[in-house]
This record gives sequence, C-alpha cells and structure tokens, in this order.
Amino acid sequence: MFSERFCTPLLINIIFVKVILTFPKMVVENSGNAAWIQVLYNTLIALLFFCAVMHIYNRKKNIIEVAEINGGKPLKIIAGILVTAILIINAVPIIRIFPEAVRTVLLQETNVEIIIVVMALAAALGAYLGIEAIARIHRLFLPIAAIVFLSFLLLLIPKYRAVNVFPIFGNGLSSIFIKGFNSLSLFSDLIVLNLLIPYTKNLDMIKRSGRYGIITAGLAATVTTAAYCLSYSYPSSENFIMPAYQIARLINISSFFSRFEAFFEFV
Repeated sequence: MFSERFCTPLLINIIFVKVILTFPKMVVENSGNAAWIQVLYNTLIALLFFCAVMHIYNRKKNIIEVAEINGGKPLKIIAGILVTAILIINAVPIIRIFPEAVRTVLLQETNVEIIIVVMALAAALGAYLGIEAIARIHRLFLPIAAIVFLSFLLLLIPKYRAVNVFPIFGNGLSSIFIKGFNSLSLFSDLIVLNLLIPYTKNLDMIKRSGRYGIITAGLAATVTTAAYCLSYSYPSSENFIMPAYQIARLINISSFFSRFEAFFEFV
C-alpha cells in the first residue's frame, strides 16, 4: 500500500519535471514577463478542479476499474487505451528534450543516441522494479533536489531586475486568463494519481496527496517562472528552450564554481 509520504513526492516530480525542462518557455511566449501570474492562475484552476472531482469520486478504484464496472470489458479496454494515449502524449515532449538536456549540460561530446539508449535502459529498470520502488526513490531524492534548486534561486538574487516585472500583466489580461488556460497541461499527469487509488489506504490519502502535490509543484513552478522573468527581460526571455537551465548558467560564485549549472542535471 502507498502511503502519503511516498505518493506526494511522486506527484510533485511528475508535475515539476516539465518546469525544469521547457514549460516556462511556453507561458512566457503567451504572457510575456507576466508568465508567473499565468502559472499561479493555472495552479488555482487545477486545484479547484481536482477538489471538485475528488468530492464526487467516492470509489476506491481507478478510472479503468470504474469503466469495467459500468461498461464491462469493452469499456475497460477503451478506457485503458485512452489513459495510455494520454500518458504517452504527455511523456513524448519530456523524452524528446531530456537527452538533449543531458548532452547540453554534461556530455557535450557524447552522441545523443547513446544517451537515449541509457535513458531507455534506466526507464526499463524502473518499470521492472515497479512504481513502489520509484516512489521510494522520490521520497529520498526529492528533498535533496529541492534544496539544490532553492539554492539556485537564492544565488540568482543579484541577477534579478525589478523593472522586468513591468508591465504587470505582460501581454494583456486575455493572454493570461483566456489563452493561458491551455497551459493547464502542466497538471495533465494528475491522472497518474487516479491510477494509484487501488494501491493506497483510502481516498482521503489520495485527496491530501493531490492537494499537497498541486500546491507544492504549482508554487514551485510559479517561483521558478518568476525568477526566470526577473532574470531576463521580454521578449529575449522567450528565446531559450530550457529556461531553468538558462538561469542556472547565470550563477558564477567563483572560478572554482564557474559551471554551477552542472548541478542542474542533478536536479
């Protein structure tokens, strides 16, 4: 059985990994340097949606099991195919950018094909060991990664420019609150939490994990996006593929730590 202390870190990472890689670029392109407001808005919408769904969801079964109960095996197959398709669609952008991130940050002379093979082997090993083993690793690893990433944000303080906050609403209110609705994709992998329902003690634990995960990851995404917007002015801020890595490159403590961004790959 999954406990809350394992389920919550897993959910946080599922959401925040997109922020580490490419997500801030998408919101900056839409809302300019008011992108952090858009992320905060998305977090609130995702939280309200999750709470509403869990308020009416009263079975300790995942969506595939519920489909089988209501429509038999045919509906179970359809639900399984749809869930698998959603997970694959969500994973493809991460799988595409991650090898490039490793190559850019750490292994400039290594063929990307080799990195992809190693990543595939690691994913296969994770699948073989199972979701519980992966969740336990998250429990151990996430606090350390959080401390390292928080140090990034603190070390960046001298690089922040308050003038980048203006105009407050960036490209306009419609960009943030209407067009910005599309960036709710940051939270699309919440479906994973539904799939874990049969392996948890009760629905209350799922509700708490979901709330804590959305709030923590959403606030972390907001702070990260705000740090990026404060470090780079718009429109130059929309030109970088991996914004989190880009702000890590600004850190230069001394000649010894001249490549502090290498810690980015650890995170």
